[in-house]
Formats: sequence, structure tokens, C-alpha cells
Amino acid sequence: MNKRLALSLCAAILAGACLVHAYDPKAPKDAYTARDEADILQLEAEWAKALQTRDTAVMERLLAPEYVGVDPAGVAMGKAQEIAMFKSGDLKFDSIATGGQKVKVYIGGVIVTGTSSVKGKFKDQDISGEYRFIDIFERKPSGWQVVYSQLTKVETEKDKKQPENSKPAETPGAAR
Repeated sequence: MNKRLALSLCAAILAGACLVHAYDPKAPKDAYTARDEADILQLEAEWAKALQTRDTAVMERLLAPEYVGVDPAGVAMGKAQEIAMFKSGDLKFDSIATGGQKVKVYIGGVIVTGTSSVKGKFKDQDISGEYRFIDIFERKPSGWQVVYSQLTKVETEKDKKQPENSKPAETPGAAR
């Protein structure tokens, strides 16, 4: 029995070493990975447009039922809460420009990181500024859906010069 266990452990270690050695991050992407990356970037663009135009039908399609969004203040909200902010008009974007997006495809999921330059308001407070984001998509039977998103406000020199009590409040919700 011990001999069989030792042999199994050796086989597992050898297989793991082969897998680690075979991984090459500079290797060309296969057609499926390239297609997934292009699809995800298209969905990111659709999402940004939907946020700007308050197209809640697109948000309903893109956000998974278990979606969790974390705003720059660290407040987590679900799909229904996020969509409700747009339906009520509490969250409005005049413009959203994304950049520096990096897409990493995994089996069944994708992580997207990037930046957003936003002009908008939450209720009566200006939330314009620079943000960093991370979005996690999961492949569902109906297609790719966002399961998690988190935003971080990037403090600029202008923000640093403002007195603490005059800084705009952090925004709940997405700022693609």
C-alpha cells in the first residue's frame, strides 16, 4: 500500500512539473482565447454605453443574478440595487471613457482591469474623476455575464489640493 502511495505521489509531482514547464506566458494565443478577449472588450464597451445612456435592459442582460459591485467607498451592492440607481436617476453619467484595459482569460472566466475617466453625478454630487476597475466575467449558458466589479477612485493632484470637506462623495455603482 505504501509503495502504491509513493508511486502515485511521484507521478503527481512529475505531472505537475511538466505542466509548469509547459506554460509559456509569451506563447501565441489560440483562436478561442483571442475571440473571448474580443468578445469581452465588446461587452465592456456595451456596458459603458448602457451606463451612460441608462439602458437598464442591457444592464439586466450583462449582470449575472449573483452580481456584486463594490463602489469606491467599499459599499457592496447587488444587481437589483445597481440597476435601481439608474432607473431612479440617482446615478447619471455624461461621459465615460475607458482605457488601458487588460483581459486575462481563464477556463470559464475572464478578469478585466482598466481605467475610466468619468463625468457624472450621484444625486446632486459631482463624481467626475479618474477610476481604476476590475471586472470578473463568467461564461454562463446564455453567454458572458459580469459576476463582480470593483472601482477605486484615483486621487489626482487636483483632489489632493481640495480641502477634505469639499471633496465630492464617493459614487455608489459602476463607473466604467
